[in-house]
Amino acid sequence: MSRRLGVALTSVVVAVNLWSSNPVLAKSTDVTIVNGRAPFHRYTPVSIAPGFFQSVCPTALLTVPAGKTMVIEFMTLFGVNNIPTPGMFATVTTTAGGISVDYIFALAPAGANILGQPVYTATVSTKLYADGGTAVNACISRGSDVDGGGINFSVSGYLIDP
Repeated sequence: MSRRLGVALTSVVVAVNLWSSNPVLAKSTDVTIVNGRAPFHRYTPVSIAPGFFQSVCPTALLTVPAGKTMVIEFMTLFGVNNIPTPGMFATVTTTAGGISVDYIFALAPAGANILGQPVYTATVSTKLYADGGTAVNACISRGSDVDGGGINFSVSGYLIDP
């Protein structure tokens, strides 16, 4: 019984986060720093208004604390569009060693939400680095400029001393 309750509560938290309109910096009370690694995770929604071109760039997903290096290990991208579009793409930009690099992720069609809107997803295991004091930015793109939509970014990893 308690296992089912835990799954149900987790599902409610995930559902609330997917519909939130504000970036949420996840808080944890029992974080253990192991080998100098301080874990983090962040959820940030990025929206495109109807008729607002095909891209929104750049949007700050998060800023790396000064004196730390961020290592991004996992990202989940969840996109919704008001009408079917040929595709949705996300670009994440990090700066490491003073050099900025763009990483492009294609979201695959994944059916429709309960409103009948097309849904696109990507789940990525990766290893991206970002210097302290720099922003990790995102751009989102879609195949049409007549609709509204957006992509929710969930990013996790850890902070280390450089």
